Amino acid sequence: MNSTDTLRGLRVLIAEDNLLIGKLLRTTLEGFGCVVIGPVPDLVGLMAAIDAGGFDAALLDVNLDDAKVFPAASELVSRRVPFLIMTAAGSPASIPAALASGPFLDKPFDVADLKSAMGAAFLPRGDLSRADC
Repeated sequence: MNSTDTLRGLRVLIAEDNLLIGKLLRTTLEGFGCVVIGPVPDLVGLMAAIDAGGFDAALLDVNLDDAKVFPAASELVSRRVPFLIMTAAGSPASIPAALASGPFLDKPFDVADLKSAMGAAFLPRGDLSRADC
């Protein structure tokens, strides 16, 4: 069984302000068998999407227009929703301490990196229950 099988049926919220990257992420995740919400291009929309719920995990671009994604990430932490922060800034030195230990995906990344990071961040070890979804 591969990691794509275990991602099948996972409902993922995407926060990305770059239209092209957002569409590419959506297409890639749908190829993994995920159900995709978004992409959401701004912090206000992201907070509304979080309030609406209906997702299992999130991919968060660290910069959404002129806002940082940290308030949304903090809200996800409080709701125990796993997420990956995507950044082109390299080392997450400017990340608030409460989020600094979270999972990060450095941009640019390839499909294999994304699949691996999602499997590690979103699926509990040994949880193969999604494989039949």
